[in-house]
Amino acid sequence: MAFALSSAKVFPLETEASFRSTFPHIAIIGLTAANTDTALNLATLAAADTTYGPYITELLNKADKLLGYFFLESQRSSGAVVKALDSSASAGGAATETLTVTGLLTTDTILGATIVEDGANSVYIREAAKTCAVNGQYVMTFSGDPGAGLELRVLVLREGGAANGTDHVLSGTAAAPVFTFAGGGDTPTALTLCLLVNIKKDYGPVRSTNV
Repeated sequence: MAFALSSAKVFPLETEASFRSTFPHIAIIGLTAANTDTALNLATLAAADTTYGPYITELLNKADKLLGYFFLESQRSSGAVVKALDSSASAGGAATETLTVTGLLTTDTILGATIVEDGANSVYIREAAKTCAVNGQYVMTFSGDPGAGLELRVLVLREGGAANGTDHVLSGTAAAPVFTFAGGGDTPTALTLCLLVNIKKDYGPVRSTNV
């Protein structure tokens, strides 16, 4: 999944500047994303969308200056979060095995692990690693060889730290702004981008929309 448009509201502001042939506009843009997405190129995104994209494209094409912006996130917890991560199936062959756990980070605090799918052999957990030494890998020692097919569920505490879901770097131009998020699985899956844009002198206002 990549960034996608979910709504768009574009309208001009009636200000004193409007009488001097400049037209400040506000755009309120709804977005969805995967939590691992990092690069939001607004011009490229708008060009590929037929519902909301034409309004945003018109705004960007007429943009003279990006006066300001901010993000609102609606689907991300603040601070620390608890995550449940499932492992891939064990290969078997020994009592100690390194299992692949997609999304597991070395900075995670391991809260516990449990067997959610038995392997070919009946075993129980004897020793679980306290930490993740390599991203995406978790070492587990069972009472014996689990055989093929065993799966774990690992519970972790992930700190929000100094970064949050909307931490980003802005690059590009007013006509093609690019927002690069910190990533690391922390990008919010639903967010709103609010833009304040000034239209080039002698350009008419952008068509208003409320979709």
